[in-house]
Amino acid sequence: MVIDKNKYFKNINVKAKILSECALSIAKSDDNYVEWNGEFCSKWLDSKLVYSCCPGLLMVNNIAKIDHFSVFKMTPNKTYKLHVDNHRGVVINMLLEHEDSMCKFFSPTSASPGLGNPTVLHYQPNTLYLFNTQLPHMVENFAGTRYLFQTVFQEDLTTLLYPRVLAGLAKANLV
Repeated sequence: MVIDKNKYFKNINVKAKILSECALSIAKSDDNYVEWNGEFCSKWLDSKLVYSCCPGLLMVNNIAKIDHFSVFKMTPNKTYKLHVDNHRGVVINMLLEHEDSMCKFFSPTSASPGLGNPTVLHYQPNTLYLFNTQLPHMVENFAGTRYLFQTVFQEDLTTLLYPRVLAGLAKANLV
C-alpha cells in the first residue's frame, strides 16, 4: 500500500535558511520561555524580523492570515503524546535543531502507536512544512534539546483546515 504523505504534511517552497539560523540563534540566546502544555516551552518571535528573514511567509500570509511565530523548546527524553489538535486545523513547522527526534503521523483508523505503521516526517534542513494537525500525530525526542519554529494562523480549526491552505499554496506555486 502506498501512503500519500501529502495528506499529513507538505514542504513549502520558500527560502528559509536565514530564518532557520536567526530563529535558532534567538531560541538559544536566553531562557525566556513560557511553559506550554505542562512541559514544553514557547517563545514568540517578532513578526517583522521573521518576515525580513523569510519574505516567502508574506505570500503565505496572503493565503491565510498569520497570527504569530514562535519557537518551541522540547527537553530530551520527552514525548508529545499522540493527539489531534483541539483548536488548530493547520500549522507550519520547521525543525531548527535536534539530535534524535521523530515526528509521526498515524492514520485516523489506526491512531495508536503499535496499530498500523506511522508516517514519519524526515525533516529536511531549512524547510518549512505545512502540517495537518487534524490527523493523529506525536513527537518523540530521544536526546538533546529539540527546537522547532512554528507559524500559527489567526483562524482556528472551525474555519481553516489543511486542504484549504494546501490548495492556496498550490495556486501560488509554493508547494
